[in-house]
Amino acid sequence: MKFSDFHGGTLPQLIASDLDGTLLPRGGTFFPQDIETLHRLGEKGVVRAIVTGRNLHFACEAIPPDFPIDYLVFSSGAGIVRWPECAMIFTDSLAPQQTEKIVHTLHQERLNFMIHRTIPGEHRFYFEQNCQDCGDFTHRLHAHRNWGTPLEEADLQNLPASQALAFIGVDESRFLKIKRVLPEVKVIRTSSPFGTDEIWTEIFPLHISKGAAVHWLCRELHLDMRHTMGIGNDYNDIDLLDATAQSFIVNSAPLELQQRYMVTPEKAGMSWAVKKSVEL
Repeated sequence: MKFSDFHGGTLPQLIASDLDGTLLPRGGTFFPQDIETLHRLGEKGVVRAIVTGRNLHFACEAIPPDFPIDYLVFSSGAGIVRWPECAMIFTDSLAPQQTEKIVHTLHQERLNFMIHRTIPGEHRFYFEQNCQDCGDFTHRLHAHRNWGTPLEEADLQNLPASQALAFIGVDESRFLKIKRVLPEVKVIRTSSPFGTDEIWTEIFPLHISKGAAVHWLCRELHLDMRHTMGIGNDYNDIDLLDATAQSFIVNSAPLELQQRYMVTPEKAGMSWAVKKSVEL
């Protein structure tokens, strides 16, 4: 893509893209066209950020050190690093009393869940199994078995955490109940990365989200939120897409999200969205 194709339009000051299922196809590799677009955006002075639900450890496994971005927002906004040096510039965590209440609530609801430790060790977690219907829970526990410890070994009176992750079956009412019972924290729905219909429920400090991270970056860098662009593919990108001035969703996203935001192709969708953004 050449920037001469933009008909003289104005580039955004910051572009923020989700990773899995958006910039990085599930089970695939980055599109060369998107990499070229990110290089050209950098040459034009546009701030480039990946905003992902992955923790820092697993995000760095997926993103090459020379990948053309300026910032990596990980754990849905609980941490931000400058790229490529991975210099930490922002972190936040749940207070021990918040973690204790979350554990009590999820235990009462008989849910399987994980409590992730604080950054930078947030790829490590405690886990508790409370029900036998545990497809995604078992799958994730097996995939990350080297990082998991039974919750019974934790000191629940003194347990800060970066986030909690609960596994709910195909029952949106249970997700909404968790959200209602825990108003003092941020409760986010996300789709299963394993392709099932299970509802993954992420719990963070109240003011943490992908969108809040973009606001924080803009304040720190003296950028105008009215000149930002975001692209995502799932429910956990809603805060990001509601924050950015021009927002796009890939065409593999849930239909209700496609009805809320401008739709971009799944293949090299970031490049398409940048070009469309400038033409608007």
